[in-house]
Amino acid sequence: MGWTVTQQILDPYEDLEAQEAEVVTHQCSMCGSIMQIPQPKRERYKVICAYSECGHEDVIGG
Repeated sequence: MGWTVTQQILDPYEDLEAQEAEVVTHQCSMCGSIMQIPQPKRERYKVICAYSECGHEDVIGG
């Protein structure tokens, strides 16, 4: 038994963190269901609840 040395170069770890930041978790203020939405491009945006019986609109930002 012993150690093995390779010359393999791994990809930077930072690329994985950048991909995860593209999704934001939001909780509906009316029914409490949790949704994952794409990262908003504006400071002020509206999220419509995905639960079919709720349909509540949350306005976020400014």
